Amino acid sequence: VRASDTLSRLGGDEFVLLLEDEINVQEINTLCEKLLNVLEAPMLLEGHELVITASIGVATYPDDGVDADALLKNADLAMYEAKTQGRNAYEFFAPSLSEGVMDRLKMESALRGAAARNELRVHYQPQVRLKDGSLLGVEALARWEHPTLGLVSPGHFIPLAEEMGVIGEISAWVLREACRQMRVWRDEGRDVSCVAVNLSVQQLERDMLVSTVRDCLAEYNLPAECLELEVTESLIMRAPEKAQSVLQKLKMMGVK
Repeated sequence: VRASDTLSRLGGDEFVLLLEDEINVQEINTLCEKLLNVLEAPMLLEGHELVITASIGVATYPDDGVDADALLKNADLAMYEAKTQGRNAYEFFAPSLSEGVMDRLKMESALRGAAARNELRVHYQPQVRLKDGSLLGVEALARWEHPTLGLVSPGHFIPLAEEMGVIGEISAWVLREACRQMRVWRDEGRDVSCVAVNLSVQQLERDMLVSTVRDCLAEYNLPAECLELEVTESLIMRAPEKAQSVLQKLKMMGVK
């Protein structure tokens, strides 16, 4: 930084850089890139090589605020935008960012009670044997039917649910609903042998999953082999020993 600049620490891992005197957008771009490059250089700490990345938000006077509070707030919004874009990046403040934050807050508020308000839906995707076209089973896929937004794609609300910590609640609801639907199909004499349900990392990391699965199967009088639980390798690798223990217990129950 230049001699006329002021670098300060707000707290935790948040820093503020005040650029005084005349400085244009191109110079700010260059400085941000320099900062990211400097931080990317590996550091040795007790024999371990560490790399730090940063997310930088930029607000300029007077366009983005005429006092310190407004400038800091808007720089903060821009920083969060840089984080959502994949981190290790910088973003300039734009009025649309504050709108986006408000939209996100509304979405979070609406999603938090979606299951209780009966807004969640499960769509069933057939699993078909290519050789003869016969039905092997179905996969349960969550959908959110928002009262004003309509059917919200899981690509929008699942990552948000994971960040908010409510994905476990939603996944548990999908599991129960899938078992209920299997019972309905069986009572109707429909030949659906298996339903596949995706697990969330929150379910896998908590001890309640095994008992939840057992309760769902018992409640709807279903054999364990009609339930298939799908889990990604990345989820297992977060806590391999815990995941292995949980999956082993499920396997012993007869769940696929």
